[in-house]
Amino acid sequence: MTTPNHIDASTLLKSTPTWLSKIKTAYSQPTRHYHTLTHINDLLQLLSEHRDELDNTRCVELAILFHDIVYDPTTTEVGSNERKSNDIFLEYASDLAVSETLRLDEREISHVSSMILATIHHQLTSSPVHDAGALDDLKFFLDIDMSILAAEETKYDVYAAAIRNEYAHYSELAYCSGRRKVLSDFLRRERIYFSDVFEGSGMEERARSNICREIGRLLASEGFSR
Repeated sequence: MTTPNHIDASTLLKSTPTWLSKIKTAYSQPTRHYHTLTHINDLLQLLSEHRDELDNTRCVELAILFHDIVYDPTTTEVGSNERKSNDIFLEYASDLAVSETLRLDEREISHVSSMILATIHHQLTSSPVHDAGALDDLKFFLDIDMSILAAEETKYDVYAAAIRNEYAHYSELAYCSGRRKVLSDFLRRERIYFSDVFEGSGMEERARSNICREIGRLLASEGFSR
């Protein structure tokens, strides 16, 4: 099966145009600036490029399509968006038209759910996946979801500005403090990226460099000097 590099080419949604419309509408909300259809299409492109290295491409594709379908930056409950996104995926999986067309089995549904919920902390330790193939798919999915951290500097800066726009309801001081904590948590990890697919690609080094640059800007905005 050909792996799509654009949501409109997804064979998983072609037979259910209502779901295609729901997903596109969700990712087109005006409050979104980074977590948009562009983000989804970027991930589908990476999936298309590496499809032969994965165990179950349609599970990874479904995780891409649904992992940010609920994105409310105003929520203060950790994991709320991800759990709600997973609920919508489960609603999709139980849809009669979907089940008749895709025939997803329980293992696949569980696999997709595990990937979606793993984005709460973007850590392997928070996932119950143990099957070797499924674990490799999870590593790949988490890595491509965070691949923007390793983008070239100009693209990364556009991403950082888009995230700030999504959290425009926060004061500058509150945003800088919260964002700096999130980024610092990534720096403290032994590895930001997990998949062997990207080993030796330089992603780890670029991501750490970009994060350090952004933290420097955040500190400056908070009134500190490095």
